[in-house]
Amino acid sequence: MSTNSATPNILLCIADDLGEANVTIAGSGATRTIEVHNVDNSGTDIVGAMPNTSLLLRNGLYFSGAWAQPACSPTRASIYTGLHPWKHGVGSPMGNPVLDSGAGFTSLPNLLPGSYVSGLFGKWHLGGVSDAATPTDHGWDRHIGTLGGVLPDYYVWSVVDSATGYTQVALDANVDVTQYATLRTARDAAEWINANAADPWFATIAFNTPHDPFHVPPGGYDAATAGNPADDDYLFNLMVQNMDGNIGRLIGTSGQPGGRRYFPPIAADQLSNTIIVFIGDNGTPAGISLEEHKTEIYEGGVRVPMIITDGQALMNEINGQAISPRFLHASRVNATASQMIHVTDLYATIVRLADPAANAFPSDMDAKDFSGVVKNPIVVRPPIKPPVIRPGGIPTPPPVIVPPILNIVRVFNFSQWYTNSGNRATIRNAAYKLNFDESMNPQYSLYQYVSGEIPDLEYPNIVDASVDVFNDALNGSNADAQTNLDLLLDELIANYQQDETTPFPDPR
Repeated sequence: MSTNSATPNILLCIADDLGEANVTIAGSGATRTIEVHNVDNSGTDIVGAMPNTSLLLRNGLYFSGAWAQPACSPTRASIYTGLHPWKHGVGSPMGNPVLDSGAGFTSLPNLLPGSYVSGLFGKWHLGGVSDAATPTDHGWDRHIGTLGGVLPDYYVWSVVDSATGYTQVALDANVDVTQYATLRTARDAAEWINANAADPWFATIAFNTPHDPFHVPPGGYDAATAGNPADDDYLFNLMVQNMDGNIGRLIGTSGQPGGRRYFPPIAADQLSNTIIVFIGDNGTPAGISLEEHKTEIYEGGVRVPMIITDGQALMNEINGQAISPRFLHASRVNATASQMIHVTDLYATIVRLADPAANAFPSDMDAKDFSGVVKNPIVVRPPIKPPVIRPGGIPTPPPVIVPPILNIVRVFNFSQWYTNSGNRATIRNAAYKLNFDESMNPQYSLYQYVSGEIPDLEYPNIVDASVDVFNDALNGSNADAQTNLDLLLDELIANYQQDETTPFPDPR
């Protein structure tokens, strides 16, 4: 749907294995940027520019407290169903995870208004043709990409992957599966979007990159980046830069050699009527992450970058114009939100952004609608002033306190990994984070946030003050920690049950 429509197009871009630990926000205002950051085995900082994702950042709202599930398949299933793993049944990417199309939940494309057409391009990793669990089984009108989770080779990607048992099938006979996969995914999405200009559309671009195998991509990166060119950290950095370059191709800004010759970008009138979501699907891999890594429940495994961008504001910067954003409130553009958000919440939020009056949500949905955070102005809570004592000893009434509009989206945030051989989960509130891992002894650990961060690492073998918080809470020597531990355990035990059992024993 093009310019001046009240119905936005939705463009959801998912980066595979890009955790927040490996991105850096720098500068402010017109010079604000996002960069990919690694350290190679020699200790050299590798910093890669992301100029096109920086355009999304400057013209959108960055969520600094966004969580995902610890791995790719559970995260994707949660975005597409609005449910946590123990409900949608995909606890990990191990084996052949299947998002059962007959399980009774409503997939995201089927919850959008009927006027929307939906396409998914790139990685699926939630089932195959024989499972009746492809994207088209779940309501997308079009899928071009791969059903499996790992590309054996970004240049030859339609082969049987012996590690997963999936056939890396491009669900379109005309797709050139020897064209570099990241470029091909962007091209397929742009061509489909431009072909559906008359309808509001929901396009999911699920990049395979920067997931391994790590390699040198075909351009779209700064070859002068410091670091060891043979190191995986260096290659990961180049792959993220290449993804950014292909985002540039999508929005018509790529400065790569031959920039636009590969395919026409999304039409400008389409982009100006689009809400763009950019996220990572889990933490960065082990050996690459600057914090804890993906598949683990630590902060580095679950915290991901998330940006929601107003397409009109984006096109205005590209074209040097000064026009108000269309779908985000002006105070939310080029700003940061620190609220607890989970990628599961995109399920409800995307539907509400498409249709503010939508109310037919599944009753067991875990997603929280945070569309108000992006659409409403920032309201600052005024300070509480003591009452003034008037003559006669009668105090004036205290001032009316206006709370921030939808400032709190969640009181608790939860992420989970489970398989037949083990379960681990993490839950947090505003001040504390509680981890559970049934393979560890002790199974629980409690950490306190300081200025929005957990000091040092969360690994149980790291000795620092935060590790002692759990024991302090249990023995009653830290009243604040004990109160928060009680809140977190009560929430965890009461509300996150797997297979109609309680997987989390109470340590109190």
